Amino acid sequence: MQLVDVEPLNHRSEVVADDVPRRTLKGHLDRTVSMSFSPDDRTLATGSWDGTVRLWHVISGQEVAALKAHYGKVEAVAFSPDGAVLATGGQRDADHGEVFLWRTNPK
Repeated sequence: MQLVDVEPLNHRSEVVADDVPRRTLKGHLDRTVSMSFSPDDRTLATGSWDGTVRLWHVISGQEVAALKAHYGKVEAVAFSPDGAVLATGGQRDADHGEVFLWRTNPK
């Protein structure tokens, strides 16, 4: 997965990317289908069809953690508004989904 800079194209809120990779994040073994930035913009969570959720340090591009609890594809990731919890969801099989809640800053 590659991160690129985007900037507003005009007042209609269209967005354009200059297609120059700013950071390549390597780790997932299958498609990355979801992502979410933490509220402080320091961490990026990505979910993949390989069944993992990975946390990345946005500035360095380094993987911070690989969360491996899903039995199937991870199709959604989202931080809580305070960033204390990461929710991940996916499809376990054709008839069952699963959701996990991860504490991101345990005290």
